[in-house]
Amino acid sequence: QERDAYVLGLLANQAAVAMLEEIRRRAGELERKTQQLRMLNGIGHIIGTAPTLEDMLQAALAHGLPGVRTNEGSIMLVDQKTKVLEIKAGLVQGEIVTDKEHRQFKQDEGIVGHVYKTGQAYVCHDVESDPLFTESFTGRKFRSLICVPILVRGRPVGLINADSKQKAYF
Repeated sequence: QERDAYVLGLLANQAAVAMLEEIRRRAGELERKTQQLRMLNGIGHIIGTAPTLEDMLQAALAHGLPGVRTNEGSIMLVDQKTKVLEIKAGLVQGEIVTDKEHRQFKQDEGIVGHVYKTGQAYVCHDVESDPLFTESFTGRKFRSLICVPILVRGRPVGLINADSKQKAYF
């Protein structure tokens, strides 16, 4: 009987450890989902209160980039007259970038053109070795990039880019 009690005690301890690990896993998952909901709520508030499209895009970028653990990126939209992709909002080291000359991209040029044409997200682990990557003339150096299309009724109208100085960050 003592041996049985000892074995049952061991089983109970193992079950408690397993339950504790599951609780920790679920708590982490809940925390991630809570952060995502806060981010979406913040973006929803911005969309409803921003005075201009540019303000809305900058604020959405500032709230959205932390969701992919970075504070650098841009939003590009297609200019309806020239049909080129233009940066309409940008963040560098968490700061809004304004009044800076940016390179425009044709709809079939570089990673952004590829994402625009295909309507599919693209992860570039190393811009130095990716044949699709086309450097901008701003001089900013980064190593990895994720580019996601902005779709309206299934058609691309622009892109969201997030980048990192670290290779294979995304």
